[in-house]
Amino acid sequence: MTPYGFLGADGRLRGFDTFEVPVRPADYDEAFTKKLLELNPIYQLPDFLSYHFDYFLSESDEGGEFLHHIEYVILPRLNTTHNTAPYSLVVEWLGIQKQLMFSQHKQQRIKFLEAAYKAACEYSPAQPLSVSINPVELGKELDMDRSTVSRIVNELVQDGHVTSTLGMKAMFVTREGTRELEGGTEPKSAVQQNFHFAQGSTSTVATGSNSVQVTNTGQGAMLNVASGGQVTQAINGAQATSLADLVEQLKQALDGEPKLESHKEDIAEELRRIDVQLQKPEPKKSILARSFETLHDLAKDGLGSATGHVVFELLQQVPHLLGAAF
Repeated sequence: MTPYGFLGADGRLRGFDTFEVPVRPADYDEAFTKKLLELNPIYQLPDFLSYHFDYFLSESDEGGEFLHHIEYVILPRLNTTHNTAPYSLVVEWLGIQKQLMFSQHKQQRIKFLEAAYKAACEYSPAQPLSVSINPVELGKELDMDRSTVSRIVNELVQDGHVTSTLGMKAMFVTREGTRELEGGTEPKSAVQQNFHFAQGSTSTVATGSNSVQVTNTGQGAMLNVASGGQVTQAINGAQATSLADLVEQLKQALDGEPKLESHKEDIAEELRRIDVQLQKPEPKKSILARSFETLHDLAKDGLGSATGHVVFELLQQVPHLLGAAF
């Protein structure tokens, strides 16, 4: 209901009445943003968001929709105000929720894959990989709704752990899926050796299938010489010539970083997923983009800033290298 009227010269309101207007989604966003800005004390903001998030989850299993709306609709509105405290608290809350959701989705994938393989082994112990599993029915047994099952199956297919028919009518566990359940196997990678020739400098020789790469670093400078189908030379700073080169530099930058110790397993999982894709004849750009985005979120959560660290300098090159590779 919206009031309206006319203010006379004597200061009295005449013709006062109300009329109804349709409520738009943007009106809810505006009201929600206003509430965040008016919270007092402001430190209640994370609890306020968690309350609404929990309510959303009681109606839907896909919390990512809520988080995306906060990040891409509400957060930009907060960023236009002079009061930076609400914006900072929302960013911090989002980082925590994303990490929790990432771990939850990972556990769901493993749980679903384990149940599928167990059912296949019970039906045909000799040839479990040839057994067709109905993912929707399996999801019901695991108390998962169809949207959750659809997300899990899509992620497992992208990772190469299962194959699925159109419409999720049938699903098969793959050999790669059984390796994942057995603890995973690291993809074959180049053999790397470091040689220290002088103070402040390091030379790295990496040999792999059909490639030799030499990296020489010292005093903040880096020179890459690669032999193979293409030769690229002369790089300064944290720059990469290819996605494979970027991943190797990322591994070195992330390895041993004490602030990322709590995310060590999740980071290793995303790097493994990227390695698997890069070894395929036709890597899937969507999987790579998703994994690099997750690495960015994990690094930002651990390091506390999206600038000033070599990890972020490397991740900024991902869009260009993805575009050049596909």
